[in-house]
Amino acid sequence: MNWLGDSISWVFVLALLFSKVAVAVTNPGAEFSCRLFRTLTEAQTAGNLVISPFGIRMGLGMTALGARGRTFRQLGRAPELWTHKKEPSYKLLLANRLWIDMKFPLLETYIEASERTLGVKPWMMDFSQAPDFMAERVNGWVAERTLGKIRNFLTESSIESHLNMILSSAVYFKADWTTAFQHSQTGEAKFKSILGESSKIHFVHKTGNFLHFKDDSIQVLEMPFLDGEIAMDLILPNTNLGLSQVEANLKPENIEFWVNHLTLTEVNVSIPKFELDANVDLGEGLRALGINDPFNAQLADFSGMTGKKNLSLGRMIHKAVIAFTEEGTEALLGTSVTGRLLASANPQDPLEKAKVSFNADHPFLFLVRHRGTSSLLFMGHLMQPT
Repeated sequence: MNWLGDSISWVFVLALLFSKVAVAVTNPGAEFSCRLFRTLTEAQTAGNLVISPFGIRMGLGMTALGARGRTFRQLGRAPELWTHKKEPSYKLLLANRLWIDMKFPLLETYIEASERTLGVKPWMMDFSQAPDFMAERVNGWVAERTLGKIRNFLTESSIESHLNMILSSAVYFKADWTTAFQHSQTGEAKFKSILGESSKIHFVHKTGNFLHFKDDSIQVLEMPFLDGEIAMDLILPNTNLGLSQVEANLKPENIEFWVNHLTLTEVNVSIPKFELDANVDLGEGLRALGINDPFNAQLADFSGMTGKKNLSLGRMIHKAVIAFTEEGTEALLGTSVTGRLLASANPQDPLEKAKVSFNADHPFLFLVRHRGTSSLLFMGHLMQPT
C-alpha cells in the first residue's frame, strides 16, 4: 500500500473544523453516527461491518444543499462541520457525488453552491442507458478518486428504471501509528467468533504505554496516529458474546465517558490483523432514523436543485474498506497524518511485564475518531478476521 503523492493536483483536500468546545454529547453528528450504526448492526448480527459516518454525513450534505422544507429538516439531522485548509496535517479525499438524470436540468445556483461549498459538481447522466453502462461510468469515477482502491462500487442490479438520482459515497484513508508494531512479533493465535468457533489468524503484538480503560464489562484501548489528532479506539467486551450489548447501548455520552477515563497504562497488546470490506445501501438505515422524505417521490422536496419538486433520492450507496496492519491503518475514508510521537513504548528502554493484558481474540468494536471534535470518521466491528 503506497502513500499518496502530494503532487496529485486533482485531489480535493478537506479538513475538519477543529473546535475544542465540541464534545460528543452536544455533537449532533456523533448522535446521528451512533444511531445509524446501531440500526445497521440490528439488521445483521454475525458479519463484519465498517462504515464512515463522516463520509455519509458529507454525502448527505450534497443533497441538503438542494433540499427544502421538511426534506431539508430531515437531512439536517446529519450535519458535519468542516473547512478547507491549504496544508492540513491529514487529508480527506472524498469520492462523494450526486448522479442525476439529465431529464432534470439543475439550477445554476445549486451547481455553483455545490462546487463552492463542497468542491463537488453533480453529474448529469442518461438514466435510460443500459444499467451496465451507468455502472461502468460511476465505478470508473469512484475508482479514479480513490486511486483504484475501490472498484465495482455499483452493481447493475443497483440501478433500477424508476430512479432519477443516486448518491455515491466513498473516501480514502491511510495513517501510520505513532510507533509501528514489529513484524518479528506478529504470529498466529486463535480468534473466537460470536458463534464460539475458533480459527487461527495473525495477531500483532506490542508491550508499551497506551491510553486504557477497563470496567466490569469492557476494555478500551486508544492507539493514536502520527501527530495525535486522530486515534483508533478499540472497545473489547470481556466475553465473546458481549459485543451486542455494547452496541445496543452505543451512545455519544458512553464514548465520551470511555475517552475521559482513559489513563496511561502499561499494556500487553494483541490485536488481529484484518481487512474489512462493506458495501451498504443506506436507504433502510436512514429511513429508520426518520429520514424518509428524501426517498419518497411524493414527499421529496429538492426544489433547490431544479426549481420543482420532481426529484427524489433513489439510492445511497456507501462503501468502506479498512485494513489493520503493523504499520498503521488504511481505509476508504481519507487521512494521512505525520508529526510528533505521542505516548508509546521507548524501544531503547524495554518494559517489564505489562500490568494489563489487552487480547482482542474475540469480536470487538472500533472507532476512528478525531480527538478534538469527537467526530467519528469510522465505526465498525470485527466478528471474524479475514
